[in-house]
Amino acid sequence: MAPLEPSEQLENLLAGYVLGNLTSEEAAQVKQLLDHNPDLLTELRRLESTLAVIPLSLPVSSPSQQLETRILQAAEAEVSPANRSPAKPRSRMRLSWQWGGAIAAVMIAGLGIETYRLHQTLAATELENHHLHQQLAIAQATLDRVRQTELATTRKELSRYQQAVNLLRQPNNRVLNLRGTSSKSHSSGSLVIVPTKSSAMLVLQDVETLPRGKVYRMWAFINGEKVSCADFKPNDRGEVFLKLPLDKWGGTTEVAVTVEPDRALSMPVGKMVITGS
Repeated sequence: MAPLEPSEQLENLLAGYVLGNLTSEEAAQVKQLLDHNPDLLTELRRLESTLAVIPLSLPVSSPSQQLETRILQAAEAEVSPANRSPAKPRSRMRLSWQWGGAIAAVMIAGLGIETYRLHQTLAATELENHHLHQQLAIAQATLDRVRQTELATTRKELSRYQQAVNLLRQPNNRVLNLRGTSSKSHSSGSLVIVPTKSSAMLVLQDVETLPRGKVYRMWAFINGEKVSCADFKPNDRGEVFLKLPLDKWGGTTEVAVTVEPDRALSMPVGKMVITGS
């Protein structure tokens, strides 16, 4: 037998079956439906559980004397054959009232479950907000540290540039212009020699990054010999900004930069990439 579609008549029959106020024919009809539709048995059990708790929610009270007298009079009048109404419509009226009470109980239970779910959702939302606030605090602390680091780096760079400016303002400075030796190289810059401070300032740009184990080494030509001045590497932008002690090469008029192994050598063994005079 195909599953039955829910209907008011079927709901009334099930409710009447649970309450025990069906006629014998109606009870037999419900049993036949249950035999051929097992799903109705589950609905019947649910209805039994729901209807069982309805009396617990009703207030206990006694009718007044006047109301009790009126009920007895109505009962006596109903027993008489002339005033007796068909049993089936009365049964259906009682069923409708009982079924309405069952629906109300189910709705109340449903509202309780929905309220519980809303409380759970609210608690989960508050917990998520707490986690977001924690992440925001961590991000803010990290940002503050980055700002402090950047500020310290900027101040350090500013100090270096200020020193360079002070050197460039000294009298009797000499400037050697530097450039790449290859047509493919865009390296360029200057070497500012400051005799009054016994120092020099090397400034380069567009310098290629070297592989691990290699360095740039600047040599000064003094009386036909090459004197090692300094080793250096460019920053991530290919820039070099380096203050050097003059030592014994302050009178040079020509310098060269080669790519060398990262170790001390008395003479250049690598390729010359930048020259200046």
